[in-house]
Amino acid sequence: LMYPVSGVALADRDGAQQAWQWFTRHHRAISQRLRSANVRLLGAVISAAASGTLSMQHANSVAAFFREQPAPGLERSIAQIVEAIKVETRFVAKLQLELKESELL
Repeated sequence: LMYPVSGVALADRDGAQQAWQWFTRHHRAISQRLRSANVRLLGAVISAAASGTLSMQHANSVAAFFREQPAPGLERSIAQIVEAIKVETRFVAKLQLELKESELL
């Protein structure tokens, strides 16, 4: 289940957004399907679906989704996913600013 999600999410920006939208629409069914499996498998699907889009808005959206739809046993993993999205978003913004500044020289 996580490999197709990862493939779509890693394809490009649109794929990452589609993976997250798919996950949010099918969250209940995915959770039901994986309920007898190790909780880390659900964590891997969440990571694959959520991690591909870099924006503060997306990070806040992921956090809000899991406040409304908790994933017991994955609270720390979800917090780390949200934090990684935020850190990577700031890093990319900093690189883009430095690149822009270097082009002005």
